[in-house]
Amino acid sequence: MSFYIKNMVCARCIRKVERLVTEAGLEVKNVHLGEAELTMVEGVTIEKYIIAQKIERVKELLLYNERSLSEIAWQTGYSSTQHLSNQFRQVTGLTPTQFKAEHRQYGRHERKPLDAM
Repeated sequence: MSFYIKNMVCARCIRKVERLVTEAGLEVKNVHLGEAELTMVEGVTIEKYIIAQKIERVKELLLYNERSLSEIAWQTGYSSTQHLSNQFRQVTGLTPTQFKAEHRQYGRHERKPLDAM
């Protein structure tokens, strides 16, 4: 899948795009000035893939039990705890609180490796 990117003018831009795409959990095939070609998981939009990646990170942070939900929302780029909770429920079927309670009660993680998505 190819994406066109405006305002790429130098090798630093190419490196930056490669880094950002990799940090988002995507695999880069090629990056040229103005264009990035990515390897995608078939049948999944880039938006859903990135959301799934973010939710897996949220699960990890919830299980550490070191941060509040508002801190986790901020750290993972959500605009509010409500937005995070809604998206978490859409993806997992549970609220973050239910996820944590289920883990405490049953010891279930229900996490997916990021490279298997």
